[in-house]
Amino acid sequence: MYDATQFGPLIQRYRTTVSVWHVLWQLSIGPIIAVAAGVTGLVREETGSWWWVTAAAAGIALFICAGIVVLWSTSAFLDVYAYGIVVGRRFPGSPVRHVWFSEVHPASIRVFDDIDSVRSLPYRSLSSRWHFSGGADLAVTFVGPDRGTTIGTYARPFAPGEGYVIFGSQRAEEIAHLIRAGLERSGYPPEVAYQTASFGVQRLRGVGGMALGSIPGARAGWQPATNSSAQG
Repeated sequence: MYDATQFGPLIQRYRTTVSVWHVLWQLSIGPIIAVAAGVTGLVREETGSWWWVTAAAAGIALFICAGIVVLWSTSAFLDVYAYGIVVGRRFPGSPVRHVWFSEVHPASIRVFDDIDSVRSLPYRSLSSRWHFSGGADLAVTFVGPDRGTTIGTYARPFAPGEGYVIFGSQRAEEIAHLIRAGLERSGYPPEVAYQTASFGVQRLRGVGGMALGSIPGARAGWQPATNSSAQG
C-alpha cells in the first residue's frame, strides 16, 4: 500500500457520520422477521419445532447479515494531509484510495445535503464507490483520477465517471474547505482552488440515478461549466 506519510503531515481525520435511526432499522429487520414468523406460527397453530427453529435461524441470519452491512457502511474514513487525501473503509478487504491534491478537479468540489437520495429505489442499496452509510445527509463530492489506477509521483488525469468521490459527513463543508486549501498549496491559483466555494450547500435533484447524475463528475461525460457562476 502507498505510504500516506509521503503526503506530508496529517491535518485532519474524519469518520463518516452515522445515522443512528438507520442503523437501528437495519439491525431490527432480523428480529422483526423472527417475531412475525412466530406470530404466524401461533395463528396457524404450528406445533412442530421445525417452524420455530426456522424462524429463529432466519432472524439470526438476517441480524448477522445486517450487522455486517452496517459495519461496512459505517467504517468509511477520509484523511486530509498537507498534499493529498486518503479515502476508504476500515473494513477487511476494502480498497483505499490515495489522491494528490493536484489530481482533484477544482470545479468538481461540492457539498450536498440529503446524499442518501442517490441510493436507488426500491432496494436502497449502497455502492462500494460511495463512502457513506444509509440515512446520511451532508456529503462532500469531488473528482479525482480513475480509481483503478495506481498512484505515482506524477499527477494522474481527472477521470469523471471512474474517479468521483462521495464522502458523507456532517462536517462536509469543513472537509471541502480543507480540500480547496490543499489545492492552493499544490499550486492552483486561489481563484481556481476556491471557484466552487460560493455554491455553499446544494440540493440534489431527484432520487437514484437522477440524483447521482446531478453530482459533478459522477457521469463520464461531465464537463465543467465555462461560466464561473454556473453550477454544472
